[in-house]
Amino acid sequence: MNTRIRNRFFARLVALAAGVLLTAALSPRSVAAGYGPEQVLYTFCSQSNCFDGGLPYGGLITDAGGNLYGTTYEGGIGNGFDAYQLGTVFKLTPSGSGWSETVLYNFCSAPGSPCADGGYPVAGLVIDGSGNLYGTTTANAWSAGTVFKLTPSQGGYSYSQLYSFCPGGSPCTDGRDPEAGLVMDANGNLYGTTQYGGNAAACNAGQGFCGVVFRLTPNGAGYTYSVLYNFCSQTNCTDGTQPRAGLILDGNGNLYGTTYQSGNTSNGTGTVFRLSPTGGGGYAYSVLYTFCSQTSCADGANPAAGLIMDGNGNLYGTTSGGGSTPAGGHGTIFMLSPTGGGQFTYSLLYTFCSSGTCADGSSPQAALIRDRDGNLYGTTGGGAPNINAYGTVFKLAPNGSGWTETVLKNFCSNVFTSCAGGGQPLAGLLMDGAGNLFGTTLHGGNAACEGGCGMVFELNPAPVYARQADFNADARGDILWRYIDGTVAVWEMNGASVLASVGGQSVANTWGIAGTGDFNGDGKTDLLWRYVDGTIALWLMDGGNVLSSSGLGTVAAGWRVVGTGDFDGDGTTDILWQYTDGTVVIWFMKGGAVGSVANIGSAASGWEVAGVGDFNGDGKADILWRYTDGTVAMWLMNGATIASDLGVGSAPAGWTLIGTGDFNHDGKTDVLWQYSDGTVAVWLMNGAAVTSSLGIGNAAAGWTVAGTADFNGDGTTDILWRYTDGTVAMWLVSGAAVASSLGAGSADPAWGIVE
Repeated sequence: MNTRIRNRFFARLVALAAGVLLTAALSPRSVAAGYGPEQVLYTFCSQSNCFDGGLPYGGLITDAGGNLYGTTYEGGIGNGFDAYQLGTVFKLTPSGSGWSETVLYNFCSAPGSPCADGGYPVAGLVIDGSGNLYGTTTANAWSAGTVFKLTPSQGGYSYSQLYSFCPGGSPCTDGRDPEAGLVMDANGNLYGTTQYGGNAAACNAGQGFCGVVFRLTPNGAGYTYSVLYNFCSQTNCTDGTQPRAGLILDGNGNLYGTTYQSGNTSNGTGTVFRLSPTGGGGYAYSVLYTFCSQTSCADGANPAAGLIMDGNGNLYGTTSGGGSTPAGGHGTIFMLSPTGGGQFTYSLLYTFCSSGTCADGSSPQAALIRDRDGNLYGTTGGGAPNINAYGTVFKLAPNGSGWTETVLKNFCSNVFTSCAGGGQPLAGLLMDGAGNLFGTTLHGGNAACEGGCGMVFELNPAPVYARQADFNADARGDILWRYIDGTVAVWEMNGASVLASVGGQSVANTWGIAGTGDFNGDGKTDLLWRYVDGTIALWLMDGGNVLSSSGLGTVAAGWRVVGTGDFDGDGTTDILWQYTDGTVVIWFMKGGAVGSVANIGSAASGWEVAGVGDFNGDGKADILWRYTDGTVAMWLMNGATIASDLGVGSAPAGWTLIGTGDFNHDGKTDVLWQYSDGTVAVWLMNGAAVTSSLGIGNAAAGWTVAGTADFNGDGTTDILWRYTDGTVAMWLVSGAAVASSLGAGSADPAWGIVE
């Protein structure tokens, strides 16, 4: 890793502000304070001639065993009709040594007519309860596309073609080019869209850019194909054209989707629609919203992605263009809320490229996902650190009066140079029960093809730390920063005052900060790094200076740092790891090296590490757990031994665990919570017992908790806040109450606080 000083980036960090006053409540955020370094699970075109596939446009799905499935647009072993080959269906299987890829099917490999089995799959897959995989391709022998099924069989999968579009060639009145995936109902019916074709009068006998909604119904001997709706059936195509995305189903059988173009505005930039069953197999079509209905298309334009729905029937989605920003037209996130009578109200949640430099991302092409706390996650195909870069992973969190966007991952600035970490994520994300995010990038990776052939990546929730960051050993918490280009810097603090801003080392974004702690026992915080290939390195620090940099080895994908703390009470921070199967391991550190490794147990699926701290005051770190239903438990530790496995309690829905610290100065770690309405509360702990639960207060909209530490050295943990414009402030806590609320400075929002 490069540790040279880059003062021109470092100088951007120092911009101290006048006092900023906070009143009490927190803005909603997920269990994970942030996300740690990226893990590359697989790089495509790693095999000769790209027999393993290349260019994954679509997203991933998973099965009960944690295996990942997806498609690649090109690559594979075909039958020789196409020199480049026409794509694959693949499976990634986790193991103790990493992930292994298996090609389940090679398109354009069936004997007979050239590529009659399809080719160039753009979308991801769906899986049923028997493990069958279903998907679409955009090509067949007539370049119109197919719907297929892969059935598990001994030693592999057997291919079945459920439908081939535009049979025999034009006219394609049944639709053409299904770029989106499928959705399956409880009866096994499959629903999807085609971008082109259809029987509407404006579609020139199926050759126009109209599209259809279709259904495939199992009939015992196969599937029956039906067109449920032909787009551009209304005058001037006010009903929309070119649905690029797939559909979602609600509990009443209504189908919801988007069209990329047309609608009842002069710009013709797309719609949100609903198809409602009317009985007898018919459907009634409704336009719920037409984009570019606001001046300068401030509400968004050209939705390329599908929708998601929450428990209240609200619809969330993205547009690839539109939005009113200085850079203009780089996409939005929106919500449609039901108002009764089948009507919906539009709300703009976020506009991309809001800074003018697109550091927050641009042009989202994929659907969103939503966690249990109401946070939204997605990808952008461009932006960060600038308008010409190759995309982001982002999080959008409700903050009481609006939404706050956080970039979790910046992909390559240029995929045609070194781009091991990937670039251009055009598909949506997959989240598992522990909050890990999985996705694909179209380009990048280590393969030797122009622009890279793409990869599969994983982002893990940031680890939780038992010790505050104290880089200069003055018993006061400091603030660790990282710029969007990878530069690292430190604010050395005295309460809310910045004593010095030090560091400025430049590190490629393919290295992520995996943890912090005093790994050599000198009283000063050090940095643990992880490269995208799993390589682990350690910086031993003296303030903002790197005393030494050493490698600690390489860990397989699937292992992630979930916390750091002194588990054996020797004054040195240890590293807590967890594997995808729940196995928990501690690296006990000695003098900046791994002294020993211990497997301490395993956590059942659904449990995630929520905090590390000394909850019983014995000088040794313990582990706080939280289950998906809100239940909280604790492992009281004695080195590598679980001394007690105890239940703590349960937090009702709407409460998020956001931090730990000693908030009442009794030498025992406590738990910090936030409710969805902004209320902040603390559980004062004595081991696994909650001695009292106290409200602390509220913070104005736009403020989020950025960390906890004892910033003024009084022995009580304080709370660090950050506003959407980059302003930093803190609550100095005394006796589980906010003693004072002070401004602590400001930094460009492109600088992120490492928690």
